[in-house]
Amino acid sequence: KTECGYQFTSKLEGMFTDMKTSKDTMQGFNAMLSNIEMNESPTLSVQVLTTGSWPTQSGATCNPPTEILAMCDKFKTYYLSTHTGRRLTWQTNMGTADLKATFGNGQKHELNVSTYQMCILMLFNSSDHLTYREIEQATGIPSVDLKRSLQSLACVKGKNILRKEPMSKD
Repeated sequence: KTECGYQFTSKLEGMFTDMKTSKDTMQGFNAMLSNIEMNESPTLSVQVLTTGSWPTQSGATCNPPTEILAMCDKFKTYYLSTHTGRRLTWQTNMGTADLKATFGNGQKHELNVSTYQMCILMLFNSSDHLTYREIEQATGIPSVDLKRSLQSLACVKGKNILRKEPMSKD
């Protein structure tokens, strides 16, 4: 602080504060959940970041699966009940998810994917075939991000999670 000045270090201090606060908030949220329910609901881990402290992109939103949306709503209710005067904005373009997947041949895998990829893959829990338009409408993912996410799931030689017809990058 003395050498660089307050302005230079204040954002970094805000980042460290956010990390500590997020850890404490998640502990409280998980404790609250363990008192209410113990079922196969998704596990949520949230980092609450102060807008001015972090370099962020304009957050494009998407439509999370209902299971995830329910957990997000529970977190939002918990967070706003413990922090007054705050507003939460989900940065779905910055998140990741760990999915346990069972493929047609019975093989089980754990996949670490982006939030957008999770939204796409979870659509296939209830359908074997989806068109680009159906995925776009169901997820609400911006077109550029949707194409990128689908290409990474269907156009990686030897590592395809989804099968695309016709097999091309478009």
